Amino acid sequence: MVLHQLCYTVLALEWQCLCIMVLHRWCYTVLVLSLAAEALLTIRGFLGLEQNNPVYEVIYERLRRLEEGWHASKVLSREMVDELIKLMNEVMSYRREREALGLQERLMYDIKRFMSSRFQVSVMKLDNTERAVQEVIRKYGSEVRASFYESDRRNLRMALLKDLLRALKGVNSGDVRQVAYNLASYIEGEVLHELQRRH
Repeated sequence: MVLHQLCYTVLALEWQCLCIMVLHRWCYTVLVLSLAAEALLTIRGFLGLEQNNPVYEVIYERLRRLEEGWHASKVLSREMVDELIKLMNEVMSYRREREALGLQERLMYDIKRFMSSRFQVSVMKLDNTERAVQEVIRKYGSEVRASFYESDRRNLRMALLKDLLRALKGVNSGDVRQVAYNLASYIEGEVLHELQRRH
């Protein structure tokens, strides 16, 4: 009789342990999924703040590939969680690094960071671009406008194109032209937005 009760108690404890382990694993999975979903929403929220930011475009592309992998496999692997955490840290680090920068420094930082992320170019001289950015900031600093004059747009695109063609040897020149055009549009939007905010 005592042996029977002891066996029953051991079986009950084993059953409880098994239930606790299953519950713990299920809670852990729900927690990880919840944290992953929240991280996705947070990253998307930051990306939505500056939709034309070229650095965010690169991060958003990585996030999109990660989400596609998650949906395709229907399992959130450890590697996916690690990549999501890495993306989250990258966004936070990027925001902190550029927070204290002035307009010109922030624009140049964004361009260099974009080029580094997109084309794996670590060192690049952007002398022409820097002068062109400085010129448009000086020129539009005292007036509120909805857009740049076409001549200023053209000068900015040409400065970018010269610097990018020098830095991106081996990249299709059509792609480089498109990048220069997109970056010039980003710069124009940022300069006008910042200067309107100041006035």
